[in-house]
Amino acid sequence: MLKLSESFIGREILSLRTGGTIAVGQRAIINPDNLKIEGWHVVDQSEQQLILLSTEVRDIIENGMVVNDHEALTPAEDLIRLKPILELNFELIGKPVTTVGGKRWARSVIMPSIRPAYSSRKSTLPSQSSKTLRVAT
Repeated sequence: MLKLSESFIGREILSLRTGGTIAVGQRAIINPDNLKIEGWHVVDQSEQQLILLSTEVRDIIENGMVVNDHEALTPAEDLIRLKPILELNFELIGKPVTTVGGKRWARSVIMPSIRPAYSSRKSTLPSQSSKTLRVAT
């Protein structure tokens, strides 16, 4: 399933255990090394800023993302492995896209998410182009 990362902003995080909303998504956490979506910044019902890891997402439905329960949400300080990525605060949208030869083509405009834990990138490119591209970081 292919969904735009912006479609998760303001969407509910739903719990299987309680059957209700436990948080609201804010933005994706993108690893700049491999452009993988590692998780999402979310705000729970007590207005606490937490992280929802991609591995904790059970399903993506029309209303939002489904997790087992509130324990799927983790404070940022508890995620030692993600600390360097969180500190970078990397945003893919708006980065220039160039060919390997250095020719500038466009800017990255959306970040599709292919199921949780996978990522892809899309840019505004001429359709006849078949050149290898890289996103400047």
